[in-house]
Amino acid sequence: MANQGKRTMMGIIAAVIIVIALVVIGLQWSRQQKEKQEVLPTERPSWFGGGAGAPGGTPSPAPSGR
Repeated sequence: MANQGKRTMMGIIAAVIIVIALVVIGLQWSRQQKEKQEVLPTERPSWFGGGAGAPGGTPSPAPSGR
């Protein structure tokens, strides 16, 4: 009977360790998600969807007819 009690205690301790590990992992994951949201730009960069223009968004000078 004492062996059964030890096994029960070991199971409870293992379950508590697993729960604590999951909580820590969840907190780290949520912190990373929060940091990702803070890094995202609020405006689109000039090169995003700027059409066929130059990458900087400034048009190149037209070639002269010479």
